[in-house]
Amino acid sequence: MKYVRFLLILAALLLIAVPVFAQEELGLSADDAALYQAAVENSATAGSFSYSVDTLINITGVGEDGDVVIDVNASGVVGEDMLSMLVTGALSAGGEEIPADLDIRFVDNTGYIGLMGQFYSITPEDLGDMMSMAGGMLPVDPEAMMEGDMGAMGDMSGMMSGMMTMDPSEFVSFARLDDMDGQAHFQINLDYGAMFNNPEMAEMMQGIMQAQMGMMGDMGSAAMTPEQMQAMMEAMGPMFENAVFTFDQYVDLESQTVSRAVVTVEFPFGYMSPETPEANMSISMDINLSGYGEAVSVEAPADAQPLMQLFGALMGGMPSM
Repeated sequence: MKYVRFLLILAALLLIAVPVFAQEELGLSADDAALYQAAVENSATAGSFSYSVDTLINITGVGEDGDVVIDVNASGVVGEDMLSMLVTGALSAGGEEIPADLDIRFVDNTGYIGLMGQFYSITPEDLGDMMSMAGGMLPVDPEAMMEGDMGAMGDMSGMMSGMMTMDPSEFVSFARLDDMDGQAHFQINLDYGAMFNNPEMAEMMQGIMQAQMGMMGDMGSAAMTPEQMQAMMEAMGPMFENAVFTFDQYVDLESQTVSRAVVTVEFPFGYMSPETPEANMSISMDINLSGYGEAVSVEAPADAQPLMQLFGALMGGMPSM
């Protein structure tokens, strides 16, 4: 379980860290770094845009149940105080296929979730009530965290110390590749082996693990010692020497905005079980962005039912803790 928890935390850390690392020059020329930073800022501050996301996840070599394939597509718009996301696709596993059909909207300070032909609405007040209802079942107080009280997260000093002293250039490379059809092509590559052998990363991971134990309380298992964490990090390097993590971004040279971003991951995890030595997970996420600054609109569904009614019914049917 320690390895599983470790990998889940590492995956979450990478999702946070890669965009942060992308703000570093990491070997880019001054002109290329200025272009990239301008594109990121222009895109982030745009009042509106349209997007599409094609995600393909393959988990192979996992045994008799066969491969797992998640092939979903999402598209929508983002505007001032509004957004939409329409998700289609399917999850295939064990010879069965489960369709993905989800419609998410936010407009007029109200969120809407469309499931199986029915929309459910939720307001900020509803969300607060739901968090209050669920708070007794969680290891932390979600309302306190929303207000900025992070005490339940435990001592975060180790994580912050590792972040402040880390030199990402030791395991992250950033380069501008050949332009493509008027698009500047930037690519970030992550060297897993070097990352796992980085002492600051080990320190940060130790801090995150300690914070997690603070959240889990009695539900968690014994915390890992710094020595155990360092040993695990050193063992991970050879195990993942064939792992791949690349983050490609394309910048429109005329508008200086990010037009496309592609995340590619190859993550072998067969070492976790001798019965499935060829187990591997591959992830491809292709994001296309367009229409920066253009007018967008999101329509509120007329037949939405309050999500609180459904949530209350589900909570009422659960046994008391």
